[in-house]
Amino acid sequence: MKNKFLLLIIFIFFLSFVSKATHIVGGSLTYEQLGGSTYRVTLKLYRDCKAGSAAFPNPVTIEVRRSCGTVALADIVIPFPGASLVPPNIDTCAVNPGICLEEAVYTKVVSGLPPTAGGYDLFFSYCCRNSTLLNIVAPLSAGETWYAHIPDNGVVIANSSPKWVKPPPVFVCQGNNMFVDHSATDADGDSLVYSLYTPYTDLPAATWPGCVFTQPTVTWSSTYGANNPLDAATPNSLTISSTGIINGVPPILGQFVAGVKCEEWRNGVKIGQILRDFQFNVVNCPPVAVASFNSSNACAGTTINFTNTTTPTANTYLWNFGDGSPTTTVTSPSHTYPALGSYTVQLIINNGTPCADTMTHTVNISFVISDYISDAPNCMGLPINFTDNSSVDPGSSITAWNWNFGDGFTSTLQDPSHIYGAGATYNVSLVVTTLAGCKDTIVYPVTIQGSPIANAGGDTISCTNNSTITMGGTILNALGGQWIGGLGSSFSPSSSTLNPTYTPTAAAIASGADTLILYTTGNGFCPADTDQVIISFYPGPTINAGADIFVCKDTASVPVCAALTVSTGGLWATTGTGTFASPSSLCTTYIPSTADTAAGTVMLYVISTGNGNCIAASDSTTVTFTATPIAVITSGNSACASNPIGLNATVTTSNGIWTSSGTGSFAPSDTSLSGVYLPSPADDLAGGVTLIFTSTNNGGCRSNADTINITIIPSPIAAFSSVNACPQDTVVFTDASTSVGTIVGWSWNFGDLGTSILQDPTHIYGSGGPYIVSLIVTSNNGCVDTLTQTLNVFEKPVANFNANGICLDDGTVYTDMSTVGGGATITSWNWTFGDSSPNSTIQDPTHNFPSAGSYNTILIVQSSQGCIDSVTQVVNVLPGPGAAFTADDFTGNVNQTINFSDQSTNGPISWFWNFGDSSADSSSTLQNPTHIYGAGGYYDVCLIVTDINGCTDTICKTEIISMPPEVPTGFTPNGDGANDIFYVYGGPFKKLEFKIYNNWGELIH
Repeated sequence: MKNKFLLLIIFIFFLSFVSKATHIVGGSLTYEQLGGSTYRVTLKLYRDCKAGSAAFPNPVTIEVRRSCGTVALADIVIPFPGASLVPPNIDTCAVNPGICLEEAVYTKVVSGLPPTAGGYDLFFSYCCRNSTLLNIVAPLSAGETWYAHIPDNGVVIANSSPKWVKPPPVFVCQGNNMFVDHSATDADGDSLVYSLYTPYTDLPAATWPGCVFTQPTVTWSSTYGANNPLDAATPNSLTISSTGIINGVPPILGQFVAGVKCEEWRNGVKIGQILRDFQFNVVNCPPVAVASFNSSNACAGTTINFTNTTTPTANTYLWNFGDGSPTTTVTSPSHTYPALGSYTVQLIINNGTPCADTMTHTVNISFVISDYISDAPNCMGLPINFTDNSSVDPGSSITAWNWNFGDGFTSTLQDPSHIYGAGATYNVSLVVTTLAGCKDTIVYPVTIQGSPIANAGGDTISCTNNSTITMGGTILNALGGQWIGGLGSSFSPSSSTLNPTYTPTAAAIASGADTLILYTTGNGFCPADTDQVIISFYPGPTINAGADIFVCKDTASVPVCAALTVSTGGLWATTGTGTFASPSSLCTTYIPSTADTAAGTVMLYVISTGNGNCIAASDSTTVTFTATPIAVITSGNSACASNPIGLNATVTTSNGIWTSSGTGSFAPSDTSLSGVYLPSPADDLAGGVTLIFTSTNNGGCRSNADTINITIIPSPIAAFSSVNACPQDTVVFTDASTSVGTIVGWSWNFGDLGTSILQDPTHIYGSGGPYIVSLIVTSNNGCVDTLTQTLNVFEKPVANFNANGICLDDGTVYTDMSTVGGGATITSWNWTFGDSSPNSTIQDPTHNFPSAGSYNTILIVQSSQGCIDSVTQVVNVLPGPGAAFTADDFTGNVNQTINFSDQSTNGPISWFWNFGDSSADSSSTLQNPTHIYGAGGYYDVCLIVTDINGCTDTICKTEIISMPPEVPTGFTPNGDGANDIFYVYGGPFKKLEFKIYNNWGELIH
């Protein structure tokens, strides 16, 4: 049993530097693109979860920046999702010495990250690290920052960052080389490159010099660094493989910070990276020795050998043999017990230490001797009785018997019985087991006689003219045998000879058969056996070799078959030099030699065998050889990939069939002597194919075939790129074709009758629309390939406008009449009026020109697809008439006739006067009208003149009309409310002079 005090020692030791582990001890920041501008952002944080440790942050706030860090977007705020324990990933006998690590996975789906130049920077900072870290300066003041970069998804169309496969290790062992898996996976199949880096701190804040995210890093203590964070004495002591496996031997106990970087590369360009900042906990992991031993010879005497199998080796061993004898500290002792019996043996390793362990084992000292008797030998098929005769020490007893009868059968009875099915000598074993667990084995041979077997031989025939037969009798499991024949038959030299010469009587021959019997003699323990043979008498044998045979000269073998009577077989022979597959088989094949086929014929004959004492019969057949067909392929032996391969063949039979080692097809069919082979992509990839033409309609001959190996020369792969453009733009076509050889020719068709043979041509399209552009490339081996792509040339807008209002000061109203096709719209307008005034960008502007004249108005329009057109129109601005007039008296009197005279310039042709009063004739269309005002006052007289172009001008002047004064004849300013105020009516007056008299005519004012 392992002593659990060892765990307490390890725990107390480790407590000295984990008791202050109260902060976040590691983490990483990754993202996954879900589609378009939507991402799933994941932050994993790890903390020491011992009692008293700081909790995970709730929530976390991940900052998002773009435009080289100058634009801050909405933070990603994620609440605490809960945590789970991280299991230790190091198998150690020390078990987990009280280290508890938790993982929290903060994740959130974020939208609104559309393509933007430079992409997005995501980062999260947190304070602080554990003060127990040994490899950085002021660890308690050093925070942590995790960072990830999302590239511009308008350039890198779809990308998710790599993801770490496993969490960081809970702890590693001092002095042991560690194999810690920090590998990552990438859903986009990008290449991943691993390295160690110096972790970031949290202050001061991140900056973006040169548009690169930059965060201050921790300061290493002593000579610790990114590549030796665990061993200050050894530079580059920690390595990370190309698959993300960290190797290194931590030399001292403690806590150490380290950083692992995984860069993401696509097509040779780095597009992103993820960072893992974590804390190594280096602990002592000594293996615990386990007590173990075994013993031998416990059933063969009182001296026992003990073998110590403790692993690993202990420092001390203490043995107690359980018989009261002194203990010993020998590693693997021997011990002699005083008597037979059962003893409990105990081994204590590392006695008196916390690493002590104990094993006990019971040793039984005993003996047993296995023995038995049987009633063998005997005849097979009869029961053989076995009797146990074993002995055991008086203090024990036999509890089990295991018999093995040597023929695959067993028994556990003490005194079994067994029947053998065949005669032989069998090794019969008995294994006995005692109550004390001791075993012994005895093996005796047991002989079983087989039953006698008489074999007179098979029934046979004998010719009536040669009837003497030599018999073939055999005897098994008996000393001899005896023949008995028909009345008068004789055996020579005697009937007790197993192979005598038998001579039948005339009566036996006349009856057609005789029966002979063979008896066994000298049968031992078994009864006798008999067998009989019948001798039949028939006429002599006959044999027929068959009809003559006609075969082709290229025939590999000729089947022949003979028919016979009486005889049991036949033997083939030939007059030629060929061979038979089986000369002794009646039906076999003859393999002709070249001499046979050259001679044209060969004779085969067959002689009967198994004739008994009859005379053999024979017969023959003649084989005639005819000419063989010939097939010849006359096609070439090379072709270009993906191109039809021309075929041509000749054959003496006029018919044949094509086959291929590849997976292509034949056209028009595989039986056409002249046609083509259409290679499959697999044929092109293999670089060659074997074609076989085989003759058909061979007239009994074997088909003839010819083979040709076609080398398939790789064709070039046509490829090019271009960009959509507007009419009259120069479109650049860039060849991207590839070839195993050298491309020597380019043939471009731009889809508008334009062509080129340059590698990278340019072309100007006159109008918009889709154009089918094709490129045919030719390699130096003559192979070609064609690529056709559609180029969209956007529709060019047609700029047009209308100008209304041609008179100066009326304002010119412009109406946009531009159009564009192809599903586009006009999105911008730029007006230049030609009078040095600022341009206008509204669609339908109104403009006032400073003076009359001709002005070149230019309109430039741009479509939603970026295409531009302009139009220039001359706008004539007319000066218009100049309104002017005079009156013979602008200060007239009521009822005075006022004469108005037109003084207008620039040729007016119509006049409209408004005299400013409400009289019936308050207006006039005369050029020089007159007007009488019926009341005094100020009147605005306006003249509107119009010229032949419809242009107008207006002028207004004030006419003052005076009324003669009206004064009262008296007033009484006595304050009685009647006639207290003196009113003078009339006017307007420039000057008024009057005198006031009293009732007596005296001038008072």
